[in-house]
Amino acid sequence: MARAPFRFLYRRVRPLPRQIAPVLSAVAAQEADRLKAVQIDADGNPAAVTRYGVLSLPTLLLFRDGEPVKQIVAGGGAD
Repeated sequence: MARAPFRFLYRRVRPLPRQIAPVLSAVAAQEADRLKAVQIDADGNPAAVTRYGVLSLPTLLLFRDGEPVKQIVAGGGAD
């Protein structure tokens, strides 16, 4: 079975991503046979922010067949 990838885009200096990132890492480790997780620091990789049309951070992107199918903005506020 193919692993469904997700990407977590965040700004390292913000408190919410520092709280969420370890949880996502734990879920990814626990579900390694089903999920592939990638964490992306938006400040270090602005091209990813542009590529995926991210308007607010932190954002979780879920992919199917290599294409983003769901975007979840954590915290609900603009960053």
